[in-house]
Amino acid sequence: MDSISTPNDTHTLIQGSQPLWDLIQQWFEKHPELDALMQARVLNSIAHRSLEEQQRLKYEFISRLDDSIDKTHPPYPLKFLLQEIEQILAEYHQDYHHYRYFYGNLYQGFESLGIFGGRDTEKRFKEMNILHYLNPSTHLLDVACNCGFMALYASYRSGCIAEGFDWNPFMIRIGNAVNRYLGLEEKVHLHVADFNTFTPKQPYDVIFTLASYKTTDSGIENTIYDHLAQLHRWLAPQGIVVFESHHLGAETKDRLSPEQLGPVDRLYSWDDSHTIENGTREIFIFRKHAV
Repeated sequence: MDSISTPNDTHTLIQGSQPLWDLIQQWFEKHPELDALMQARVLNSIAHRSLEEQQRLKYEFISRLDDSIDKTHPPYPLKFLLQEIEQILAEYHQDYHHYRYFYGNLYQGFESLGIFGGRDTEKRFKEMNILHYLNPSTHLLDVACNCGFMALYASYRSGCIAEGFDWNPFMIRIGNAVNRYLGLEEKVHLHVADFNTFTPKQPYDVIFTLASYKTTDSGIENTIYDHLAQLHRWLAPQGIVVFESHHLGAETKDRLSPEQLGPVDRLYSWDDSHTIENGTREIFIFRKHAV
């Protein structure tokens, strides 16, 4: 690999665009001598470069912020929010001993706030096309919510009442820092909890389960059907589940099979399904059957 020039468009990689993946695939085709291990090393090198670029963009963004920003609402300059997140991440790297997503950087991003992560919340929300399921009277639950940015953004856009839980306390601290900054604390509650012992306080109209029926850090280990059956018990009559698949795989583009989903039609009707992120993930909208 030392003698080969690897693809180097790290800005495009950060944006998660399909053209860069096509570039990488074409590059691999030109180098059939590389075995799977060497290909993995190339991808790892590209990922590290993308993170370095992400950090550069982050600090460039912070440096441009003006301390004279209106301090009435939000309650303090954005620069201080970003510094608080950096401090929490430093503690996370030191004290969290489970699997860390995205090389220990943020999995979720909130780019309009200068918070860069592996997956941008606003772009993801738009592609999911779910705003019409939400309104100020909606009770939303975000399962294994990471930083809870999807719940926060959903409430910010629709006015819904949102709750999110995750078993990673550092991600919840970051989410609550953003929650305070956005002034959504009366609408959004983010807290630490385990999926297997979580007890809902009321039925939910909408539940997000976004790439979370099985997690790499072993927080959740379920079949898809068992996971959906549990969410069914937490839903209000005719409530909605927004289900996002894990990454479908760059080579096979395998879709979720009926065998994986199990007899879901006993519990739900299917309102919609479509792909996002250049076809690499599927979104299913399930509606609980009327009693």
